Amino acid sequence: MKNYVLTFLLGVFVAISIAATTTNLMTVVPATPKEVTIETFTNGYNIQDDVKNHITAMTKKGYLLKSMMMTNESPQRAIVVMEKY
Repeated sequence: MKNYVLTFLLGVFVAISIAATTTNLMTVVPATPKEVTIETFTNGYNIQDDVKNHITAMTKKGYLLKSMMMTNESPQRAIVVMEKY
């Protein structure tokens, strides 16, 4: 039983020692996008295909879809925001 307690305490001591000496390795930096594109679509009544094709093409280039807004009013409008990290 003493062996397990000593092993546990040794492990805790090693973990605390590593944590105290390597603070720069534990710093988390939030990801910031390298590029942001905003595309507006106002092509009339049926823009779903245009928006889908644009999103597919940009995704193949490494962009991620951040947000998209589409209206049902006539004429239809859409805004697509994409980011590349």
